[in-house]
Amino acid sequence: TEVATLVGRVKIVKDYEPNENVWLSWAADVNNTGSIMAYIVKSEPLENWVEDDFCQDLIISCNGADCIYANPDSSYMFYPENISPFGMVQEVSGLELLNTSKVINMSNAFRYFSNNSIANIETLDLSTFDTSNVTNMSSMFSGCGAKYINLSTFDTSKVKNMNNMFRETQNLEEIDLSGFNTESLTNMYAMFYATGAKRINLTGFNTENVTNMQYAFSTRNDARILLTELDLTSFNTSKVTKMDYMFMYMSKLTSIKVNSELWKTSNATTTNMFYKCGTSAVTYV
Repeated sequence: TEVATLVGRVKIVKDYEPNENVWLSWAADVNNTGSIMAYIVKSEPLENWVEDDFCQDLIISCNGADCIYANPDSSYMFYPENISPFGMVQEVSGLELLNTSKVINMSNAFRYFSNNSIANIETLDLSTFDTSNVTNMSSMFSGCGAKYINLSTFDTSKVKNMNNMFRETQNLEEIDLSGFNTESLTNMYAMFYATGAKRINLTGFNTENVTNMQYAFSTRNDARILLTELDLTSFNTSKVTKMDYMFMYMSKLTSIKVNSELWKTSNATTTNMFYKCGTSAVTYV
């Protein structure tokens, strides 16, 4: 744990020749053969690094292969259970060498990634990720400290679960899901809970099969709140049964636009749906 908490850079490379700065290494492939190797390497401190602590790189080597295939179950990929080894990461490189075409589960993959009070990663670029077989993205970025996340190429056509996906992303400037195909989506529980994003682009977001929207856009009463308007005109809520606390504590949110033909609440529980929200009702357009 002591080693992991000081990782400042994550690098995925085709080849790596160990040197005197390596002080920990292990076989990282699922069969423990050494076809993929990981190294903890002492390196130069990053800007705003922890005072008096030396910086470390986590280097993952393909050992000459063209890529590394991520496991079908890649949940907690950058957040092993019980510890947060990537909380101080400020730089990531080589994600294009990580082949995610076989991944089915990406839940918690970047949970608490670069989440610290000193310096956060500016952009998490996932534009090379193949998510065409992923069905679970729950808590994928929960607590992630990045300011921007590039999801522009994500194929979400098979994803059923996005609960807590952007929960507690207090540093995010904007969430753009306008390119998401959500025809299979059923669970949006707390999907954007306590995000600090100024804008959430949900243009074309298909919710016709969603049943749970509890806490979807709500927040904590002490969280950063910058969102002032939401365009939910693409939301079809005819199958939703839970809408409780959906906009709770969103004190600056004063405009929520919905389509009068698609927005239905008759089949849903709506307890405290607008509790301490900046508006007490949606606007039909």
